[in-house]
Amino acid sequence: MTIIVESGSGTNPTANSYVSMRYADGYHELRGRLTWVNGDDDLKEAALIRATDWIDARSWQGEALLETQPLQWPRTNVFHTSTGVEIVGVPSQVTRA
Repeated sequence: MTIIVESGSGTNPTANSYVSMRYADGYHELRGRLTWVNGDDDLKEAALIRATDWIDARSWQGEALLETQPLQWPRTNVFHTSTGVEIVGVPSQVTRA
């Protein structure tokens, strides 16, 4: 199994995760979740792909950036609620989820 991270452009038709293993390890390490950090890489990859599937099963505003992209993000016509600025790429709230 291989993690193929969405770059934020929507152009990789095989993307299957919003984050890399390195990102996920750092995220969990900062939160003291050493069971994750020291866990089996194959299990962690599977978990990241399942997390992406869970995120993609949600309803999102806007439209997919490209008709051919495999994941729900990046999107167009999605705006930050407090600033009104259009969200470009994959928002940090998605990668942290």
